[in-house]
Amino acid sequence: MAGEGHIASPADGTIFGLGELSSNARLEAKGHKFSLAELLGTEEYDQTYKDGEFLTIYLSPRDYHRVHCPMKGELKQMTFIPGRLFSVNESTTTSIPAVFARNERVILHFKGEHGPFSMVLVGAMLVASIETTFAGVITPVGQSISHWNYHKGAHLKFEQGDEVGRFQYGSTVITILPSNTRGFAKNLKSEQSIRTGETLGQF
Repeated sequence: MAGEGHIASPADGTIFGLGELSSNARLEAKGHKFSLAELLGTEEYDQTYKDGEFLTIYLSPRDYHRVHCPMKGELKQMTFIPGRLFSVNESTTTSIPAVFARNERVILHFKGEHGPFSMVLVGAMLVASIETTFAGVITPVGQSISHWNYHKGAHLKFEQGDEVGRFQYGSTVITILPSNTRGFAKNLKSEQSIRTGETLGQF
């Protein structure tokens, strides 16, 4: 595990995209750009993550399909956004614009020791469901956006490396950090294989 002061990879897989969020909070994946608001389903977090960073990990069908917390944090909100179930493999993410912001997804918003961070679990073709360790199977739950708030009473606290969710088949995890973290390591690159718990950077 990456350890104190470091950001751990939340999953086994391949880095599909990483970089800084521009001033209007846009992400880029396989040559396509889309807004953070499109991905998260709200503009509420545009200022929170303005000039922050993101990293996308693709889990192929052969990878370990569980997702772990990259750093210590307390879950504050979970959101389910319905959508399509396009494949998220290399050819699809290249040919279909903003596929991650069009597929159904579960978004986890955390309060960390050094600021907020978010994780987006993106569904895909053949992914029967997205499941969390604290709320069970999340998808599908209907055709409207659903929210679960944990601001009061629940105190869902996770240590680095704790399992937060799982896919029934491979898919994608996007980790989003604010600008006040030291961020992802500069030597990470697209197409790089990554393992759960491997160091991705520092905060």
